[in-house]
Amino acid sequence: MTEGFIKIATITKPFGLKGQVKARTEGETIKKLSLPKEIFLKTNTHLQSYTLRHRFSQKDCFVLTLDRIETIEKAETLRSVEVYLPEKHLPKTAKDEFYFYQLVGLHPKDSGVVLTDYRVVEVMDNPAHPILVIQGKEGEILIPFINRFIGDVDLMEKSIQVLDWEDWFAV
Repeated sequence: MTEGFIKIATITKPFGLKGQVKARTEGETIKKLSLPKEIFLKTNTHLQSYTLRHRFSQKDCFVLTLDRIETIEKAETLRSVEVYLPEKHLPKTAKDEFYFYQLVGLHPKDSGVVLTDYRVVEVMDNPAHPILVIQGKEGEILIPFINRFIGDVDLMEKSIQVLDWEDWFAV
């Protein structure tokens, strides 16, 4: 259903009386988009195309202006709707940058050894920092995605360096 599309936000509620909506974003993709841009809203079980005409940041979210949504009543119907962008339309990343969705499926690496019995299954959004959810034979491990605990990310090798790997089993 959403194969080839990346979730970039979730609409939380209407903003004002003219159909704008507030959206909690996944990363900084919305901020980097050139406008206008075709986006897709997941309503029920299908994706519906809209044009993102304008956006501005407000505290911990973005306010979006979409075509065909001109009233608060129409905006109200979009509560909790997920916003998607075709993967091919994501802004290009720099050499050492990546999107969080690209971390899913990577295997942790400890002292140069890729641990194929474990893999990243989710990147949880958290106000302080993202959290990697890694599953493996020992169960689920939650690791903050910060420099103190995470080293190099190698998308070609499909690995992510976890510093002090053995310490995560004592927690």
